[in-house]
Amino acid sequence: MRVIDPADVEPTVNPASVEHREGRQVHRRILSLMTGGPASIDLGYNRTAEGVDFAIPYAYDRDEFCYTAAGSARMQNDGETWDFVAGQFMWRPAGAATQRITATSAYNSICAFGPARVDGWSHILPESYHQADEGAAARPRVQFLNALDVAPSANSDAGVTYRQIFDTPHMEVAHISLDHGARADLSQAGRDQVYFVEAGTFAAVTGQQDIAVRQGQFFIVTATDHFDALIAEQDCVLIRWSAPGRD
Repeated sequence: MRVIDPADVEPTVNPASVEHREGRQVHRRILSLMTGGPASIDLGYNRTAEGVDFAIPYAYDRDEFCYTAAGSARMQNDGETWDFVAGQFMWRPAGAATQRITATSAYNSICAFGPARVDGWSHILPESYHQADEGAAARPRVQFLNALDVAPSANSDAGVTYRQIFDTPHMEVAHISLDHGARADLSQAGRDQVYFVEAGTFAAVTGQQDIAVRQGQFFIVTATDHFDALIAEQDCVLIRWSAPGRD
């Protein structure tokens, strides 16, 4: 188990992206197979300047699960336009395409891929994928959800509000609220997990030394790790990505 602060992670630059080269979009791989992460999940933290307009169609060869941590972006996805704003979740199934994305304000997003990307950019489908008319109408679509549109679990611990946002074979995504002092049993045997602390501070009780995690940090728990509980030292809001461990 470990804690990662985005400020301690060097940006990964796609040389084909002028936005990356000019620093108008900064991409940090918080968890990556190339740097010792698991095969099941990787996760990036992105900061995009207001006004960045990416009008080249894109889609990926694996599922992507994103959360808008701050700001907003307008997305055009196969004829549908969506304002992806702070607090919303997105699932992009493999092959689901976006034709344009515009940062309508300074925009911070967190995006996980399942399974993990094996290198820098080969997960991006080629331009020919978007030029082929055959089958385009039947391909999957990008999906969006607000946390408050999802009913909380009835089986949560006292002081814990747990909402399962997405539940797919490759990834589960959850929005979790902890009242100050709440003790949450969230450990999952055999699953790789990433927690983002959107608000508050918690301590992970491990049976050895407790691990403190504060707002803006990520808590990484691999499929072979175990913690006894998370204890909220303040009111907390957590976003969790969880994937079945892979060899």
